[in-house]
Amino acid sequence: MEGPLSRLRRNDPSFVEFTMRFAPVNPKSLTDALRKNTVLEELCLGQNPIHDEGAVLFADILKVNKSITWLSLSDSDIGAVGARALAEALRVNTTLRELHLTFRNIGGDEGAVALAETLKVNTTLTLLNLSRNNISDAGAIALADALK
Repeated sequence: MEGPLSRLRRNDPSFVEFTMRFAPVNPKSLTDALRKNTVLEELCLGQNPIHDEGAVLFADILKVNKSITWLSLSDSDIGAVGARALAEALRVNTTLRELHLTFRNIGGDEGAVALAETLKVNTTLTLLNLSRNNISDAGAIALADALK
């Protein structure tokens, strides 16, 4: 049976959604497989230890990917470094519509402010789910101001 990374690498046209929760994901192997993929639209990697290092790798993919419209990295132990990298990628990404980064996953206010700055220039993202993050009033105000 062919594995998901192999299907991603060969651009299997029927492989448009990929979910892997509670599994040991190797972000490097997955992002290598995604590098030239042009068909995957939805990627759910919630509840995996992605960490900042993995978020930086996914951010690099988002800078060039033209097919992923929905991404969940919720509950993946991403901190402010990863949130800043994702925010930077979203400044140039024109396809992602939904990003889910829930459950203590952006490094608190520092990540919220970085994402808020991106919201000022990104015109394609329609949903940014940051629920259950440790965002104080300062982070919430930055996000609210970005949406004005």
